[in-house]
Amino acid sequence: MTAPLLTVENLSVVFRQGPKQVRAVDGVSFTLRPGGRLAIVGESGSGKTSVALALAGLLPRRGVERGGSIRWPSLGNSVCAGRDVGVVFQDPMSSLNPVLTVGEQVAEVAVTHLGLSWDEASLRAGELLERVGLPQPHDMADAYPHQLSGGQRQRVALAMALAAGPKLLIADEPTTALDTLTQAQIVKLLDRLARDTRLALILITHDLVLARGMVETGMVMNSGRVVETEPIDALLSSPRHAYTRVLLEATLDPDAPPARKAKKLPGPPLLRLSGLRKGFGRGVRRVTAVDGVDLTVMKGETLGVVGGSGSGKTTLARLIVRLLEPEAGEIEFTGLDLLAHRGAALRQTRARLQMVFQDPLSALNPLATVRRLLSDPLRIHGHVAPVDREAAVIGLLHRVGLSPDLADRYPHELSGGQRQRVNIARALASRPELLVLDEPVSSLDVSIRAQILKLLDDIQRDLGLSYLFISHDISVIRAVADRVAVMDNGRIVELGTADAIFTRPSHPLTRALIDAAPRLHRKAL
Repeated sequence: MTAPLLTVENLSVVFRQGPKQVRAVDGVSFTLRPGGRLAIVGESGSGKTSVALALAGLLPRRGVERGGSIRWPSLGNSVCAGRDVGVVFQDPMSSLNPVLTVGEQVAEVAVTHLGLSWDEASLRAGELLERVGLPQPHDMADAYPHQLSGGQRQRVALAMALAAGPKLLIADEPTTALDTLTQAQIVKLLDRLARDTRLALILITHDLVLARGMVETGMVMNSGRVVETEPIDALLSSPRHAYTRVLLEATLDPDAPPARKAKKLPGPPLLRLSGLRKGFGRGVRRVTAVDGVDLTVMKGETLGVVGGSGSGKTTLARLIVRLLEPEAGEIEFTGLDLLAHRGAALRQTRARLQMVFQDPLSALNPLATVRRLLSDPLRIHGHVAPVDREAAVIGLLHRVGLSPDLADRYPHELSGGQRQRVNIARALASRPELLVLDEPVSSLDVSIRAQILKLLDDIQRDLGLSYLFISHDISVIRAVADRVAVMDNGRIVELGTADAIFTRPSHPLTRALIDAAPRLHRKAL
């Protein structure tokens, strides 16, 4: 009988900071055979990443206590991260060196762990970059991380993790920040590599549906403990634990019409874009990010904008709120020429259209409390008298479902969902008519995502706001949008009602995005 690759018994991880301690992992046990595949599923704070770091030997050396046992019977219990265990992290830019070419970084792993010469390691790097599906891999080896797309950087990170021929690959949320098409490609690539090399795989994810077709077994974690371990198909079809059912109920299905109450018919045009164009760079390096876009957002509606990474969605958002200046075209807001506004006039108009950014932590001043973050726009725009600001701040917190007790906390003291609620509350402080939402739920767990989407729907109904909702996730767009615009290479390639787009898509990209979305009722592509 083949010895297990990995045996974990009663694993615990406790983080200590002064008198405080957090038990991130509490009594986790499981076994993984050589070539086996396991998904560890849970939300932020469930302990799944701490388990992964413990397995790879990457826990901090100070302030951490690890209990229980991690044994590697088939490896002789002598395991080295990078050589025997490869790790792919959620954000590839955090694990890639910005001043080294990607070829150098992959080769360095082979030199360090396999003892190859630099020429041999460089040749291996080229082969690995080709294996992970990078176009023109030998040319790509000379590129720097910032010159690659998110999906390309994740492929480089995967090549680095495979460079020393590990027996186990740990993929920690490897597709969270990727668009639907790229996500499907990475899932398919991980599946193929694991099959071709008999590599054991541990997938860390908050999305149970994503794991389908990739792994054999799912292990669901909550508050540091394992609440359920079952074959993945059984976990999806008949979950036993209430927490697993919560995760599945929060899953979005691109084939299902949204379970939302009917809204009032949209009003007159609020925002109109005509021939909007913006490019970056010069000469052969010039990229036209937004190329002649025509769009209209009606009062009270949600217009969803969907497309792959690099399609121009975020540039379009920044043009609308005048964080970038267009090279050509017109932006008309409530009948006013927005591009003609400068200085005080622009500030006054900008209060009526606000932006909610993708990463709330980077969008919030780390040195400001929640109270100051919300009171500053009230002071700047003069909507509330000084004596009434405290009550207005409390009102904004209640509006987004937060306790007033959080008013004196700083952004780093809040969870991801709480920070995004603060971000939304700050945008509402200026009493806008239009919110431009740029990937507002892409970094959130499935249940927190569902809460934020419901919050936005409730706010829209109560205040009559219009939304321009940008997302790379076609399932999110299905859940929120009245009309949908599909972007590719800076252009709108398809525009229509949500029902028409999802039931009768006409453009190949639209069909590809819909087909690539993970579904409960079938395996991932």
